[in-house]
Formats: sequence, C-alpha cells, structure tokens
Amino acid sequence: NIFSTGAVVNQIAVDPRDSSRIFVAVFQNNSGAIFKTLDGGRSWKQIYIVPLAKQDIKTIVIDPTNPNLLYAGTTAGGFLVSSDGGESWRILKWFFAPISKIVIKPSSPAELFVIIKDKGLYKTNNRGEGWMELTDALSGYPSAIEIENLVIDPQRPNVLYMTSAYGLLR
Repeated sequence: NIFSTGAVVNQIAVDPRDSSRIFVAVFQNNSGAIFKTLDGGRSWKQIYIVPLAKQDIKTIVIDPTNPNLLYAGTTAGGFLVSSDGGESWRILKWFFAPISKIVIKPSSPAELFVIIKDKGLYKTNNRGEGWMELTDALSGYPSAIEIENLVIDPQRPNVLYMTSAYGLLR
C-alpha cells in the first residue's frame, strides 16, 4: 500500500472519460501530495508533493473537456495547474490563504471558482490566468465569507449554491 498509516485522503477526482484513471489529494508523513492511478487503484504513483513542510493539498479537479488538464489547491494558498495529466505542475496564483475547494463550471470549463478559507470566493474566466474576487457580493450577509461548500446548479449553470457560517445562499 502506497498510503501510510494515518494518511488522510482529502479529495478524489475520477477522469470523466476513463474511470480507471483517478487522482487523489493526500496528506501523509507531514506533507501534502497528489497520487495517480491508471488501473483503477491497483497501483499508484506519487506525481506531486508540496515543497513546504506541514502544508496540504485539499482539492483536486479534472477539466471535463480535457482530462489532462488538472487543478489543485494547497493550504499554503497555491493554485496549481497541470496540462499533461499530472506529470508536471506549475503555480498559477498564490492566494496566501488555504484553498479549500475548486469548482469547474461544466458548461464553460474555462470558468472556475475557488473558495479561500475565511477570505471568500474568487472566480476566473480563463483557466486561472486572471482572477476576480466575489467576496463583496457577500458583504450584506454576516459570516458569509466563511464559505464551506459551493456547487453549480446542473440545470441552471449560472446559479451557484454556497454554504457558509451564515447559512445557505443562492
């Protein structure tokens, strides 16, 4: 078993075109890492390790139109991208606060949303090259900046549902 005792799997991403191709964001041995399998989990390969001690990868997602395009977020605030199925990674943006979730808009995969722990919500329309902060829209809702989860309505892709310390917002 490649995962150590006490390893925490933070997120699993399954290739939408090939269910035997799976990526996992894991915290083990005091560090965050990404692992990949091409055979449905029989064998695993570590493809990324966070270079900072005690930092984690909380989220990993696969672009629905290009399964070689992956995004990951670290607890140090690094927004990572891989365009070759995880063989190489680069940091596109430092948010300097933990990234807790990345959500890709299925109807427009260049559009991504990122939850930054206790700092709010950010959006990109160009796969992470430029970002807009959406937190001002939450200013009328006490504690709404403490976002826990975000989902896109599959029937109405311009509608977001967000849970936060304030409650459920649409």
